[in-house]
Amino acid sequence: MKSIEITRHMGQSSGPSIPVWQGLDRRLLGELSRRIKGLIRVIGQRRERRRAYRQLAIMDDWQLKDIGLSRSDIRAAVEGSFDRSY
Repeated sequence: MKSIEITRHMGQSSGPSIPVWQGLDRRLLGELSRRIKGLIRVIGQRRERRRAYRQLAIMDDWQLKDIGLSRSDIRAAVEGSFDRSY
């Protein structure tokens, strides 16, 4: 089977032309790669938060108090919005 090469011509340039599909493939693969890496990062962060929440949730109230938390502070501590200024 013979492939058909579609080329992109830039003005009157006599330089080599780049197959359009090749440029698109690189851009699409680059974008897809960035999105997959971002998704993996978000999934990893979520797993870490769930793990931290579970570890704090199994502690008794005395253990939580020793580290400066109450049971109602667990979610805020895990999400990073916990404020000890009170």
